[in-house]
Amino acid sequence: MDFFTDFLQKYRDSLLERPIWMRVNGGQFQDKKNMIQFVQDKGCLIDIKVFYLIFSKEWKLLDRTEQIDLIEITVRELTGKEEAKTREIYEVRDRLGFRNAPDETAFLVQMGYQNYPENEKRFILSKPKMHCSYTNSLIILCIGRDAQHSWISSTDACPDSFWPGETRLLLCRRSLTI
Repeated sequence: MDFFTDFLQKYRDSLLERPIWMRVNGGQFQDKKNMIQFVQDKGCLIDIKVFYLIFSKEWKLLDRTEQIDLIEITVRELTGKEEAKTREIYEVRDRLGFRNAPDETAFLVQMGYQNYPENEKRFILSKPKMHCSYTNSLIILCIGRDAQHSWISSTDACPDSFWPGETRLLLCRRSLTI
């Protein structure tokens, strides 16, 4: 193995060994309305674009119980760049062996993470969803908290959109069927 290949393998292994930021159990919602009601009952706000996405054909709930391990990483840590394009983030994520987070992950995190620091947010890398208004724009879910509420929102990101290095991402390391 040459130096560069060895370095990449060690880097990949270090990311895969990173501690779990949160473990959630997917597959516990009866349906989409139940999922929405559960987080709203906890005071979580949901952006209108997220509602449209949830009730689109693309959004799928897990049909089995699945343990989802999430790690937190910045764009800089993942890509080694001060800013990276959306496509680069997904390419590096895939090359390192991470998988798409299930669609319901944002809701599961909001159920289990009650002590958000104010103005903190994280983007969840799940299967990219196409925006209904733009032909080449993806929707990526974001979770966070402001002074009064936790929330689930979304951001539109073209494949060539740039993300600052300090942007926090949640990657799905693995999942186990329970």
